[in-house]
Amino acid sequence: MAMRKIDIVSRVPQIDSIICFCEPHSTEYGNKVYVTCPYRAKGALKDLDWSETHRQWDSEDEMWQIDLSGLAYAAETLAKKGYNLAVTEDVAAEVLDEPDPEIEFG
Repeated sequence: MAMRKIDIVSRVPQIDSIICFCEPHSTEYGNKVYVTCPYRAKGALKDLDWSETHRQWDSEDEMWQIDLSGLAYAAETLAKKGYNLAVTEDVAAEVLDEPDPEIEFG
């Protein structure tokens, strides 16, 4: 399996072609990250395996969120579908504590 490269960015890109994992936070259900995406990617996010990501729409913040532990799965799945991906520096710091060999940050 090929390693997926994900760009690390200092802030969420304002480009409509990038899915970005941002703003790590804790909820009563565990550690989560928000996901910003172009509208056309909404279906791809909905197609993510719920048991892997516990993805859900946060209507208050108007963003998707997934489990931090599901980020590697989500990134691999979305990259295979051709989406460009990025993570903010704060998410990368959280994920790099337990790196996944299938993902290369750069």
